Amino acid sequence: MDMRKERCKILHPGAKADFSHALKLQGIFNARDLGGYQTMDGHTVKFGRLLRTGKLFSATEEDKECLFKAYGVSVAVDLRGTPEVKNAPDPDEPGFESIHVPILPEASAESDLETKNTSDDKIGSFERFFATPKNGIQGLMEEVENLGDVETQMRGIYCEMVENKVCQKGYRRFFEILLQQQGGSFLWHCTGGKDRTGIGAILLLSVLGVDRETILQDYLLTNFFVKNRADQTVQHATQNGASKKLAEQIRMLLQVKKEWGKVVLTSIEKGYGTVESYLEQALFISREEQQALRRWYLE
Repeated sequence: MDMRKERCKILHPGAKADFSHALKLQGIFNARDLGGYQTMDGHTVKFGRLLRTGKLFSATEEDKECLFKAYGVSVAVDLRGTPEVKNAPDPDEPGFESIHVPILPEASAESDLETKNTSDDKIGSFERFFATPKNGIQGLMEEVENLGDVETQMRGIYCEMVENKVCQKGYRRFFEILLQQQGGSFLWHCTGGKDRTGIGAILLLSVLGVDRETILQDYLLTNFFVKNRADQTVQHATQNGASKKLAEQIRMLLQVKKEWGKVVLTSIEKGYGTVESYLEQALFISREEQQALRRWYLE
């Protein structure tokens, strides 16, 4: 533990969702350790085992030393779509494997796997947003305008990521790979480390037995990590002619809202009763496998 703290210059994570969970990485965005959170039955999530981040593409040599040597990360699950991966691939390092597990339905698979939303294809709009290369700030402004009302879109997208069969397949694979680690260090990420990664964290912390409010507070930590970047992007958009409303929509898209995290849990509770039942019935992760995760990742 001391070696990790010395190399990575981090504090030991505490029970509260605060900056003690931050990984002080230089090129990796929105990175934190889920260790230290307490469960409702008195256990604690193990330090240095469950790491959530943004994309790894810009990792510095110091970042790689921290993750691959100090933390012993040998496997990362990349939840991004294929265009995102091609544009910014994970590091190719000896002893490290990046496993691509796209959460959002990809265009080529939609017709075969019945991925379209029955209403207005919110998930398809979200996937296309990530898949479309942005031509600077003007491109971002145009894409956000095309999304429509971000609040409405995100609520629908989060609900769909729980209910959509392709998304469920992705999160099932996420848990299968986690189970294969048998308690070893495990990292997962998307691009910004907030939506697809955040839902993975909500599901995992729920199964481990962390209380709902702590789970949502961890989810909201993203807003502290992205604040400076969001401020700069909004300022840049305003300087390039974005209206006040559009600037607010851009900021909202770069951050998260507690209500969106709640949508995940309430949708699961409405359809399945508990997260444990959701994993068992929708993701086909058995109760025995869920118990194994608690045995391996709690102390």
